[in-house]
Formats: sequence, structure tokens, C-alpha cells
Amino acid sequence: MTGKELYGPVGAKEPILFNGKLGWIRVFCRECAIDYDIREVDNEITHPAALHVARFDCPKGHHCEARRLWNSYDDDFLKTCGIKGDPLNTDVERNGGAK
Repeated sequence: MTGKELYGPVGAKEPILFNGKLGWIRVFCRECAIDYDIREVDNEITHPAALHVARFDCPKGHHCEARRLWNSYDDDFLKTCGIKGDPLNTDVERNGGAK
């Protein structure tokens, strides 16, 4: 196990479910000026003094240090994909919607 499995299937490019929200964790490479999905980076470790900070190698090989940032998909995007309501609340769909 590489540790990347904690974020969902490696290379899946699919959203992950966290605290009832669909989205992804991103980290920023300053040299590339690009946000990467955490599953795209290599050698990721947690900063010893700051648990929210990752040290990693970006896909282009730059050694980076950046905050792990959660990005949720917005409701319009989810509706476009055919996902309605709270993904953990199945009562919304079964009961004909929230009242």
C-alpha cells in the first residue's frame, strides 16, 4: 500500500467522498503554477510540524511543500452529472425530494 489509496483509487480521476461531500484534495506546485490532485503526486509525506501541509514531488519532478486543500463540486455540477441531493441522504430521492 502506497498511502495514495487513502484518497481513493490511484489514477482514478474520480471524485472522492469526504464528510458527505464529493470533491478532491489539491496541492499547489509553485514552479509549475499548477494545482494537482493529491493522487497525481509522488513521495507525499506530511510536514512534521503542520499536519495540513504535504511535502511531495509534482508530476514534473519539482520538490514541493503546500497545504492540502479540499475542493467540493458545486450543486450545479452534481445536478449536471445526474447526482441530486446529498449523496449520503437516500431519503431525499426515495421520498420525492426534501420538503
